[in-house]
Amino acid sequence: MCVFPTFASKICTLVIIPIAIIFSGAEIVEIIVHLCKPESLENILYLNLIVGIVYFVGLCVGFYAALYRHVICIQLMLFVIAAYVLVKSFIWITSMNSSTTDDEKIVHVCFQASFVASVLTFLLAFIYCLRLKELQNIEPY
Repeated sequence: MCVFPTFASKICTLVIIPIAIIFSGAEIVEIIVHLCKPESLENILYLNLIVGIVYFVGLCVGFYAALYRHVICIQLMLFVIAAYVLVKSFIWITSMNSSTTDDEKIVHVCFQASFVASVLTFLLAFIYCLRLKELQNIEPY
């Protein structure tokens, strides 16, 4: 058997998913802070807030699933992350041109970090999900 999927699943469970949870939580806080400012880009920020909260909940469910090996929850997390990556890349492309202040650039750095973490989480969780299916196909002794 290949060692890499097991190693990747441990990294995904213990390192990447918690980092992605921290980044997405920080992103939600950052969005809320910027929504309190009167000159904020409200439409983009509200959409980012909704997407960020769904992503955060999906990561928490995925972290629980990875710890307790619930394949269905991991597949749900993969779906949430895939949707997040698609929506976030659209938001990122459309809003990058409009960022002019330093505060908005800080928000975009937070978005970029969360986006990169989500892509890594998606790849490693996909490997992890394949590994769990492989383990389920092995018959007990």
